[in-house]
Amino acid sequence: MKSKSLGFKIGVILAAIHFSLVLFAYVAYVRSSSSTGGLVFLWFFVLDAPLLLLPTSLIQGMGPLIQYGVLGSAMWFLMPWLIDRALGVFVSKGNRWGRIILILGAISCILIGFKWLGPVAIKQKTVEQRPAELKASLNQASTAFLKEKSIVLEKDEWTSINGLNWMRCRADAGPELIVTMTDRILFLDEFYQEQHRLTFESGFNRIEPVCLDKQWDFRFLAYRFGQGLRLFDGGGEELWSFTELDGLGMGIHPDGATWGDVDRDGALEYAIYYRYREGIHLVDSAGQLRWKHPVVALGHLEMADLDGDGKVEIIYDNANNANGMTEFVILDEAGQTVEQIRIETKSSEFALTNWQSHDSTPHILLTEENVIRLVDFQGETVLRLDAPGCRSFGEVNAVVVQFEKETLSCLAVRKSLHPDLMVLYVYDHTGQLMYQKNEVIKGGRSPTLAVIPVGRGGEEKLLSASIQERQAVIFEYVKP
Repeated sequence: MKSKSLGFKIGVILAAIHFSLVLFAYVAYVRSSSSTGGLVFLWFFVLDAPLLLLPTSLIQGMGPLIQYGVLGSAMWFLMPWLIDRALGVFVSKGNRWGRIILILGAISCILIGFKWLGPVAIKQKTVEQRPAELKASLNQASTAFLKEKSIVLEKDEWTSINGLNWMRCRADAGPELIVTMTDRILFLDEFYQEQHRLTFESGFNRIEPVCLDKQWDFRFLAYRFGQGLRLFDGGGEELWSFTELDGLGMGIHPDGATWGDVDRDGALEYAIYYRYREGIHLVDSAGQLRWKHPVVALGHLEMADLDGDGKVEIIYDNANNANGMTEFVILDEAGQTVEQIRIETKSSEFALTNWQSHDSTPHILLTEENVIRLVDFQGETVLRLDAPGCRSFGEVNAVVVQFEKETLSCLAVRKSLHPDLMVLYVYDHTGQLMYQKNEVIKGGRSPTLAVIPVGRGGEEKLLSASIQERQAVIFEYVKP
């Protein structure tokens, strides 16, 4: 029987190792309780970089076991086999160790090339996945309804802006623009001049200011993957931390957190949510767990007074909406379900807004295919807004803004479109789309929005922020 070639044997070994890595990653992904579990396949963006160049229509729906396990392992078998065949022209078969060194050296060079090819292929896929409705107008305003001004805060390619808030946060200062980044908080005046800053030793996924309504007594809520929730006082000193552990004693990654006084006792509670399996954890003002509410697949969560009784409720939706129906659930202060609403939508991302609400009850804002909908708590559509390029996936934020005094308020919606787009929609009081800006971004995908009043005239400025060309930038929008 003819013996197998040296390249064949090396190929079998490499393919077996590669398939074992894929299998290990797949098991870790299946068992993961985090929405970021898919990151275990990130290494294969380098190891199997040529596969990313395949047409999306060809690899779509394959799944990681087929794409990486079968195709990737086959590629790693073929590479040494073909290299060995090519070497046969120049190196004799008797020089066994020389052939091994040359084969492994060639593979090392190819792997270095893959490291360069991976980002190029990913960028190509990113461009391909952009909504067709937005490709022709990237980084351009649709109309002259608003005038844009950009303010560069500082150059930093390793951070992202994940929050903008206009409020009084320090007892010795007036209202300020609070810019929260991954590892710092900037306090700016109305002219965007820095007045103060807090810096943290390590970065967070998100930092948000929390107003306690007691003589401008503020806290800062921060969380990051694997280390749970942490609460800091106004000076940046940690007050307490809360981390939920898995069966292996490792911290479970929180996907978000918000706060409110759910029992009207004057103290805030913090709702931490996990998109998969762990559900919602309510923590009291001292950082102690009050209750857990299980959810298999959670889409988004908000806390607000939903019925006008002065008490904050918790509302979340379920991400298991492949059938086109999304269930919204309202919880009371004890974590018990008080209402369930089924809405026909594939969007598990939502926001709450009081725009055009005739009472204190907010509407649910849903982002769908080229449409934004306002829905009441009976599941009825209140208003449909044209939103070219909008999709169901990606975070959304909405604020009400009055650009001119003695006029009715506009609605501003900022939508994150994975993986590198942010879209701003601005509607007048009738719901007509007056302004749209499609931005290519790099870094964090938090759809930041804030409103700043201008003097006593009643006009307001709309602000957003993002990382542009490795710089933290605030965008100001006013009527020209």
